[in-house]
Amino acid sequence: MKFSEVAGQDNLKEQLITSIQNNMLSHALLFVGEEGYGGLPLVLALAQYLNCQQPVDHDSCGNCPSCRKLTKHIHPDIHYSFPTISDSKGKPSLSSTFYKEWRSSLIENPYLSYFDWLQLISPDAKQGNITMAECHAIIRNLSLKAFDGRNKIQIIWSADHLGPNGNTLLKIIEEPTPNTYFFFLARNKDRILNTILSRAQLLLVPPISIESISEKLNQDLDLTDVEINQIAKLANGNYANALRLSKSQQSDHEDDFISWMRLCYEFKVLDIFQWGVKLNEKGREYIKDFLQYGMRIIRECMLISNHAEQINSLSKTEEDFARKFSLFTNDNNAFKFYELLSKTQYYIERNANPKIIFFNLSLHFHKLLKQN
Repeated sequence: MKFSEVAGQDNLKEQLITSIQNNMLSHALLFVGEEGYGGLPLVLALAQYLNCQQPVDHDSCGNCPSCRKLTKHIHPDIHYSFPTISDSKGKPSLSSTFYKEWRSSLIENPYLSYFDWLQLISPDAKQGNITMAECHAIIRNLSLKAFDGRNKIQIIWSADHLGPNGNTLLKIIEEPTPNTYFFFLARNKDRILNTILSRAQLLLVPPISIESISEKLNQDLDLTDVEINQIAKLANGNYANALRLSKSQQSDHEDDFISWMRLCYEFKVLDIFQWGVKLNEKGREYIKDFLQYGMRIIRECMLISNHAEQINSLSKTEEDFARKFSLFTNDNNAFKFYELLSKTQYYIERNANPKIIFFNLSLHFHKLLKQN
């Protein structure tokens, strides 16, 4: 992938290219931001530029043997590590086990989300993990000489799922072999080990501008100008969201959230419990993503309540719901709604039972709605 193919992020592109040209690029970089902001495409473009045999001004050539291999994600000196699941016998799997799926996913969509990746490799929606065995494989791979004599690059995607296993990598990160680079990508800096944070340069990946999303959509998809403008505004700086919206204007979580709020207001206990059972069947990663969606809707309701509608980012169906729901929110309970959703996400990430958690959360929501 070339830098010119990455949506927006011009400041980061310039910073990375200048660092390389001045021979000042850190051997360990940590990119933090939502997947749809473009951290992974930036890293892929950076890896291609570092190993390009005929780089042009501010970009890789895209045509040399190294670039062609990287485009197919088969370059022997570029190693990928990412969350995987255990096999049928419970044995942890290495990333290499899923390289075929990984390569096809990157070719189709380099703005791949952790949720989409888990859904692809795990039909029963288990949580992914970067294992101790994977860390040992990283050390083995990087101890070998580079095949083309240039740079060895280790990309660790969703590094916030590395956990304490990351301590195994500290020595090789601190004392890497020559021409070796570590590129970590994470959504949440707080879940990265402090020992790794202290050894890597932190780069925050911001949301993509509406103009850059519009430009990228125009390059990638056959859409009208009206459709592109609408999608770019709704995407909320996230190109993965833009791609989803281009396929369907209705959010994946829209129906679930609207149904849930109606049940909470009417306080149909049995229906609430059955709703929680169905949600639980969709898997823990879906639930975490759903909670993020809920927090966004609450925020948008507050904008409507405070007459700041011109800066909201909702689809037509979401807007219709938010206008009605905003009548039941105010400065006091909206904060409590948001806080409860955030705490629930914390508990879900720590393997709390979703059915019990959501039933309890529904009781709190009912009280808040009736207090309005």
